[in-house]
Amino acid sequence: MTPALFLVDALPSDDRFALTGDEGRHAARVRRLAVGESLVVGDGRGGLACCEVVALTPDGLDLSVTSRQYVPAPSPRLAVRVDIGRRALRHSA
Repeated sequence: MTPALFLVDALPSDDRFALTGDEGRHAARVRRLAVGESLVVGDGRGGLACCEVVALTPDGLDLSVTSRQYVPAPSPRLAVRVDIGRRALRHSA
């Protein structure tokens, strides 16, 4: 099964850190992750840290980072243009 992904503002620089706040509470209470289970923490900018749960806390989870990686933005990027046409312009003017 694919490990769950949780978003944080910035990836931790240490090999251990606490996943707290909304993400930590969701991981501990809703997903009910247990000690020894794997998860991924991402910063939303391509940085990922694969982690293992080492302890449960009242605020979330204590994690151990097992690996780190960076996923570059895909290329090409998708651009969308909406053409409303002459008739729509004439009616709105």
